[in-house]
Amino acid sequence: MLTTACTLAFHGFLRCSELIAVTRGQIKIMASPPHIELLLPASKTDPFRRGATITIGASPGPCCAVAHLGRYLQATQSRPASSNLFTFSSGLPLARPAFTQHLQGALREARVAQPHHYMSHSFRIGAATSAAEAGLPAWLIQTMGRWSSDAYKVYIRTPLSTRLSVASRLNSPQ
Repeated sequence: MLTTACTLAFHGFLRCSELIAVTRGQIKIMASPPHIELLLPASKTDPFRRGATITIGASPGPCCAVAHLGRYLQATQSRPASSNLFTFSSGLPLARPAFTQHLQGALREARVAQPHHYMSHSFRIGAATSAAEAGLPAWLIQTMGRWSSDAYKVYIRTPLSTRLSVASRLNSPQ
């Protein structure tokens, strides 16, 4: 469940409040081309509660949100469409504190430095940063994250390798 929640949060640029509120009925997995359609009935930047559909395409490799979600839905198919998408075996829905606790536990297990620095919002930050590093245009990053202003820019972290390369790039002949 948590791997699926993490891949969905990252690829959907989701706020934790959006992720934990998703019900099974708000998800569609489309076959051709393979992608997810996730209906958010409301969000922070949707003052008129018109809703938004988030489209997440399939990607190669082990972090594909479409593949993870497909397997998760298959494994939990007996749950009703009105139930929270992410629910523990105890029946309790995933909540922000539990999500953050499990995330930090997984990072500790993977020996990631300073796991306490990572929170549920890290997926949104990571998605914006990865999108910028991949060269996606600013308007698309803003659209994918449903930012209504230039606030998305504070989510983009400049990697150390990029910052370290500045001096040599400034002094290289053109």
